[in-house]
Amino acid sequence: MVTSPNDTVVTGIGASVTDSGGNVWTIDTNGQITVNGAVDPTTANVDELAYYGGLIWQKNAANQWYAKTAPTAAWVHWPNATSPVVIPNLSANDATIAAGGAATLVDANGNVWGLTGAGGTSNYQVTVDGAVDHTTANVVQMALVNGTIWQENTAGLWYSKTTPASTWWTAGTAIDPLTGAPEPIALTWTGGGNNLASNPADWSPAVAPRPGYALTMGSGAMNLSGVALAGDTLSISAGSDVTITTIGATRLNIATTGPAAHININAAPGSTLNLTADIGAGYLNVSGGTLGFIGTSVFAAFSTVLSDNIVGTGTLDLLGGNATGEFMEINGSVGPGLTFDISAPGPDDAGLQIDHPSTFHGSIVLRSGFAAFMGIQATSGELLNGVLEMFNGSKLVDATRFVSAPNGEGGALQMQQTSAGVMVSIGLGDVYQPGGVGTALPLHT
Repeated sequence: MVTSPNDTVVTGIGASVTDSGGNVWTIDTNGQITVNGAVDPTTANVDELAYYGGLIWQKNAANQWYAKTAPTAAWVHWPNATSPVVIPNLSANDATIAAGGAATLVDANGNVWGLTGAGGTSNYQVTVDGAVDHTTANVVQMALVNGTIWQENTAGLWYSKTTPASTWWTAGTAIDPLTGAPEPIALTWTGGGNNLASNPADWSPAVAPRPGYALTMGSGAMNLSGVALAGDTLSISAGSDVTITTIGATRLNIATTGPAAHININAAPGSTLNLTADIGAGYLNVSGGTLGFIGTSVFAAFSTVLSDNIVGTGTLDLLGGNATGEFMEINGSVGPGLTFDISAPGPDDAGLQIDHPSTFHGSIVLRSGFAAFMGIQATSGELLNGVLEMFNGSKLVDATRFVSAPNGEGGALQMQQTSAGVMVSIGLGDVYQPGGVGTALPLHT
């Protein structure tokens, strides 16, 4: 009988080593050691054997090591937490394996962890030293992090254990142990239940949104309250038609992923929606309650109508440049913390329509396009020290914080009176303004 080389380490049922005396040590199907075919009744839950330094070593599922010198000797417990033998093919820290592959992870005690498709399906389960762990299901990847084994399932939740015998941490966590950040998961809105954004049954896969998830809505209705989608961006698909009803104090980041999306947001009376938006070639209508903008929002065509009282701090960028630029209508009051930055790099087709100028307390930066002050009748204007004042004769009829910053596309700042109100524009912005080209008014700068 050939003696096993020194440093031999084997795992799993049927694994065996041969000592210098020709004795064959094997792990049987019951997790016990047999010596030359005879069961050693003092052993149990054995998953690994080693021949190292002239000794036979065995490890159980609790990562406890024992050694003996001969079949008749007693097993001696190894008291240290580290392995007494050199583990071959030890996986590096932060090593990972994915479902569908044949790769394995080898931990510091020589346990070999893998993934297998249950019954040949995509329902992957964890294997330890070749044995399937039937307490696992729907596993997509595993990781070895600082001596701990982690598995992630299709719901984006991670579970961990330190030994084959220990139980998986039952709570699960969405925090990726490799990055310390939430694991991003792609969820698609299906609705059809109570349409609550927080309801797992209304998403596919059936998982409640968590911060960092990638959320997509293609159509239908959604009821949103509180911070159910805080930390996520809800992406609205091209050509979709969606209605979102918000209740109470709500946070929403929303964006379009393609043209011609129609988005209607209805805020319940007395509620506040804190919004950040990135709308490209879409239609957005927000009404009811109070609308608070946070940070920078971008509106790049076609149309936005905000029929709310608007508050917050940040910038709303109105872009254009394709003869169908952003047209934004404000049909409510605006607080002093907001700036509307109007810029169209091509045709001067981006514009802001203020339906109630007396309740507009924000500021405007006009680079190209137009700003429409509806219902105002004026005979002249003056732009000094960042304030645009409009006069009807000698009477001041409106004053707005205003900066003229032409973007180089050509044209000068101009003020016109139309049947709809007073229009302030740069370049060819007057072509797109309400009422069309109007009567020029003297503007002192």
